Amino acid sequence: MSSKKITIIFLTTILCVITLIGLFTPVIGQAFGANNTQKYFNISVVISNAAPTITGVSAASGTPTEGTTTAVHIYFNVTDTNGYTDVNPTQASANVTFNGVTRSSASCADYGAWTGGNIRGVDCTINMNYYDESSASWDISVRAIDGAAAVANDSNANTMTYDTLYAFTLEQSNINFNSASPGATGLNASDDPQVLNNTGNGAFTKINITGHSLTNGEDTIGAGNFTVNATADAAGMAVGSNILITGASLSVNSTQNLYVWLDLPSGLSNGTYSTNSTTNWLIEAYN
Repeated sequence: MSSKKITIIFLTTILCVITLIGLFTPVIGQAFGANNTQKYFNISVVISNAAPTITGVSAASGTPTEGTTTAVHIYFNVTDTNGYTDVNPTQASANVTFNGVTRSSASCADYGAWTGGNIRGVDCTINMNYYDESSASWDISVRAIDGAAAVANDSNANTMTYDTLYAFTLEQSNINFNSASPGATGLNASDDPQVLNNTGNGAFTKINITGHSLTNGEDTIGAGNFTVNATADAAGMAVGSNILITGASLSVNSTQNLYVWLDLPSGLSNGTYSTNSTTNWLIEAYN
């Protein structure tokens, strides 16, 4: 083959290669990123706050504790589609209302048995007074707030029962007549009055007294030598067995004073006259 033909073939081959490179360069550039320009952009989604709702309000009934407060628990569910963590249980509140009286929660906390998913269980504690009225109709109101300050309230027909407690105390454990002389009349007890305190939420309409004789050796002061009255008046009822004290009663959250008077017979020997464990005087209150 002549050198001229070889040169023509070589040049033809070079031309084909150049042509092919020209044809496939854009494809190769795209495949390998040559001359590629990149731009980035953001994507965001705004989740709006969902106000909470309250469901499942319930209460355990309460029984008064004599002379002090009783903790009553109000339970309720707070549903929040943003999740239960959006509701802070310590910011919740509850109250109960009856006959114009309202008692509010002292504290609220998570009630774990009801908490999960989109539901926050809440346990609110209300301290009821011993004298708060007994009823099955204490109306319950509850409130919850979420992280965006959206508020849920519920004041539906749910009620709480507060039971009845009949109880009273005596302020004096002893009634004394000091420096009494035989034959003296109209003697007032040195530490009168005897005070009855109603320490429950039930009212008493009647108060009775049962008295016994006082002894000192063989000498006796009969129960009938004493009188008792609801006012500071010696003209009371003679003490005996289960004697109704006229005018004495004990309403809720109140006191009743009782006054004891003595007419001493003559001829008594010196000494201390007293009752004992089997002859102590008894006061009974009835509703």
